[in-house]
Amino acid sequence: MALAKVLPLLCLVLALITATARATTGVAANVTSSGAFLQGTVNAANNSTAVSFDYGTTSNYGTNVAGTPSPVTGSTPTAVGVTLTGLAPGTTYHYRVNGTSTVGTVNGNDATFTTLTNLQNWRQTYFSTTANSGNAADTFDFDGDGLPNLVKYAFGLNPITPVSRQLPQPVYNGTNFTVSFTAPSGVTGITYGADWTGSLNPPNWQPVTDTGSGTQHIFSVPVSGHASIFLRLRVSDP
Repeated sequence: MALAKVLPLLCLVLALITATARATTGVAANVTSSGAFLQGTVNAANNSTAVSFDYGTTSNYGTNVAGTPSPVTGSTPTAVGVTLTGLAPGTTYHYRVNGTSTVGTVNGNDATFTTLTNLQNWRQTYFSTTANSGNAADTFDFDGDGLPNLVKYAFGLNPITPVSRQLPQPVYNGTNFTVSFTAPSGVTGITYGADWTGSLNPPNWQPVTDTGSGTQHIFSVPVSGHASIFLRLRVSDP
């Protein structure tokens, strides 16, 4: 009699386990400096199951968004996904896929991806690679106009078209020789600097203080006491 009472209970437990959805987190795709496509699979185990994704900069996530399609049904894994936007560049994110039905919620495994830096995204846009090498190298001058790639990125210029005349131009106001500019939107990780010299034969370059603030940069040299002044801009990344 005892065995007869236990067997139905075991069958009930097995039925509940079978009816629980299963979720598997996939690999993030189409990662840019501000977005990514999260994907995974959800097996609804014949229960209508709502799909969502958790994501955030730690494994505590913090943000939950609905996946597509949702809900899913049936008893085989269904491919699901969601496109994220508005992410921070050069940042590692944790994420997972979830399935929620009347039986409960199941979570996929934790996974991570790292958004591109703005410079990597710029390389990808123009040279189809994020690597600092070959045509996309910081020091390479693809179009031969005398400006290396990093300079063109720093000033928001097209690296495959001669654009040297589009650099910020110095202005002489009678007392100072000045070049000023605002860093282009979307350009990050760049340090701007300037040097001046009174002669190019030989040059004796001296640093110029940046008197601007925020994204505004101002480099100015007094002309008093100098027969000539040459000013050059410098850019660098970490």
